[in-house]
Amino acid sequence: MDLKDALETSKAQQKKVEDHCVEREQKLAKIEATLEDKVNTCDLLTVENTTLRAEMVKALEAKDQELVAALAAKDQELASQAEQFKKVEQELVQEAATGFIDGFVEALVQAACANPGIDVSECSPFSEVVEGKTVPLTAPEN
Repeated sequence: MDLKDALETSKAQQKKVEDHCVEREQKLAKIEATLEDKVNTCDLLTVENTTLRAEMVKALEAKDQELVAALAAKDQELASQAEQFKKVEQELVQEAATGFIDGFVEALVQAACANPGIDVSECSPFSEVVEGKTVPLTAPEN
């Protein structure tokens, strides 16, 4: 009877091991199916990411071109304004110089009127008095 009992025990253990193997195979199949789903999802996300990245790069390049064009337009506008400012500055300097000369001439006329007989012919807005004589202005050294 010991052999029969041992055989029955061995068959029971073998059945238990077989059941355990079947259970493990089923779990492995579920895990493999889950893994395959996750790999497929990952592949889809990779494709989607690549597509989105390409779209973003394209959009950024378009925005970059738009900003470069806007910057060029602003540069051109600033250059035009600088040119206009320079022209207005030259006109204002010319007006100031003309006003100064006109004022100087008017002052000479008034001086000659107030002091008949004085000679103002050597007087000029571009002259200065050095050692009692009227001489042309010299440019500053610095």
